[in-house]
Amino acid sequence: MEASTTVPDDSKVEASITTVVPDDYSKVEASTTVLDDSKVEASTTTVPDDPPKVEESMNDLVGQLTFATAETKAPTKYRFILAPGNGGCGRNIKAANWYAWFDREITKRGHESICVNWPDPNICHQSKWIPFCLNDLKADNKTVIVGHSTGALMAMKLIETSRVFGVILVAAAHTDLGDAGERASGYFDSPWNWNSMLSNVEFIHQFHSSDDPLIPVAEARYVAEQLKNPKHTYDELTGFSHFFEPFQALLDAVDRYCPPVV
Repeated sequence: MEASTTVPDDSKVEASITTVVPDDYSKVEASTTVLDDSKVEASTTTVPDDPPKVEESMNDLVGQLTFATAETKAPTKYRFILAPGNGGCGRNIKAANWYAWFDREITKRGHESICVNWPDPNICHQSKWIPFCLNDLKADNKTVIVGHSTGALMAMKLIETSRVFGVILVAAAHTDLGDAGERASGYFDSPWNWNSMLSNVEFIHQFHSSDDPLIPVAEARYVAEQLKNPKHTYDELTGFSHFFEPFQALLDAVDRYCPPVV
């Protein structure tokens, strides 16, 4: 510390104090003017020999925040339940259509794949399939139901009353198309509740092929119109018939909503 004081006769006292603090701290300068007969009061501030290193503390804080952000953005692991078509597809599900391929692809992405045989695989009664999906396969708000044909009907009817993360509809309909077997399933016994479907999911992604020989594209377009909402996406493809073979667009949709965790 350096100090100088000048006291001329019958005049004011001026004191100038300069304090130099090491380690890149700023220099502090102070000046005091004292009139005649006044009291001078001085205060002293002691700077520690080893002041805290602000830069290191900030680096630690940034590191902690970065780690927390990385944890927050970590992908979520979802359960994918594959609901097959009728006519016996659910009797030996991994031998039917693209189901075994899809099961492998979901597993490779680090998600849980539920690709198992279903009860009542020919008619696929609503009264049996929905309880099976909810109670046995444990569909919940971390579940994506991928429904193909009759499986899409089941997914639509289930989300009228139960919440899941999302559904992917492949070749969905909204009428029984005059088929007694479809009518017997029970999915058409009551009107569709489109608003409830949307309120119970984060997303609905719908696929249909314009040349589907079993379910006319007009059926799918009607479903898409009723579900028109930011939560709903309708992909109308060409040349995929009733989706008997694997198709890349399905995996693209999966990755859009549920990024791989591995």
